[in-house]
Amino acid sequence: MIDTPILQIDRTMMDLAVRDGDRIGLLATVPTTVPASDRLLRQAAADAGRTISIETRLCGEAFRVLKAGDPEKHNDMLLAEIETLSGGVDAIVMAQISMSALEPRLTRTKVPVYNSGRTTFRKIREIFEALE
Repeated sequence: MIDTPILQIDRTMMDLAVRDGDRIGLLATVPTTVPASDRLLRQAAADAGRTISIETRLCGEAFRVLKAGDPEKHNDMLLAEIETLSGGVDAIVMAQISMSALEPRLTRTKVPVYNSGRTTFRKIREIFEALE
């Protein structure tokens, strides 16, 4: 009925993480995000014909720190968790788009760390370029 592409904001990073391995880290700061992100990650794996294990890390304290007005401490807490988590997974996905602010500080991670901001906007660009 319409020919406008529709893209779920977290799907691209989930697809990339599943491509990278079968042990995926899921990093979240808000508990309500975890079930939906877990489901989408498992759906991406099923669609790719892969079986995965998910190591979920909920950093609720980082969110409380952010709400209290200290984004730098929030970011430092998440970077520390990424460092710890990366020792046991093949890739990490960050469940909130707000975590995309960490992107400039993720230059030397042990495993790929994906955020929906960079991955989704890159995918949107690819879609539009293909339409030309």
